[in-house]
Amino acid sequence: GPCFNLSHAGSLVVLGIGDAELGIDVERAGRKLSDSVLRCLTPEERSWLEKVRPEDPTAFFRLWTAKESIMKATGLGLQLSPRSFHVLPVADGLHNILEQDWHLYWRSPAEDYILCAASREPSPPSLNFFSARELLL
Repeated sequence: GPCFNLSHAGSLVVLGIGDAELGIDVERAGRKLSDSVLRCLTPEERSWLEKVRPEDPTAFFRLWTAKESIMKATGLGLQLSPRSFHVLPVADGLHNILEQDWHLYWRSPAEDYILCAASREPSPPSLNFFSARELLL
């Protein structure tokens, strides 16, 4: 049957549906971060972030949504340390992560939101967006 994954941030809820394992994460990118969150990144990711963050305040959230979508897609969740793998380059397409091929897709579904979908299949999963209110009706 189809595979699915659900994520939410603020009042936005996203449901991803596909034919293979997938993970979805959406985050509100406008919030302030403490430097302690950088501990979840690999040294390569921290270096990349230092270079691009002055021009791109959403850069950390692009890294984090990719990491969380992979952790969810593997079925391991937080049992998989986010420091145990990197998601560079931050570009749509094929990535070899944890010795497996994953396809990563980033989107901005609404102002100040970043979404990443990780899938084993090469085409992006179907994404369905709901407000929290719509989901409860």
